[in-house]
Amino acid sequence: MFVAAHLLIIGSLALCAWAGALESRIAALLVLSLGTILLDVGITTDQTLGRRAINLLRPEARGRINGLFVALFFIGGGVGAAAASLAWTLGGWTMVCAVAAGFGVLGLVTDLVSRTGTS
Repeated sequence: MFVAAHLLIIGSLALCAWAGALESRIAALLVLSLGTILLDVGITTDQTLGRRAINLLRPEARGRINGLFVALFFIGGGVGAAAASLAWTLGGWTMVCAVAAGFGVLGLVTDLVSRTGTS
């Protein structure tokens, strides 16, 4: 399921990037809306499965592990925000989508290499 979530994230960001290139504002809005909804589904799925996976590691340490998960999640958000800011400066909307998709690819590769995906 992690693989599917990561692929959904990458695909949805491709849709969002495509929306930025469309001439028709209505078409761009529709494609961007679809991309945003799919991105939300992919990220929510990834986060839910990740939280489930860490809760199954050591039930007696669930509180500490959840605290670490949340801390790392916020650090990742800060890194993502900094990367998006730089991407916007260097290449606008398309670059922001490419950088975000790069994080999705990183998650996909990590999952495939470590074989931690849930079945």
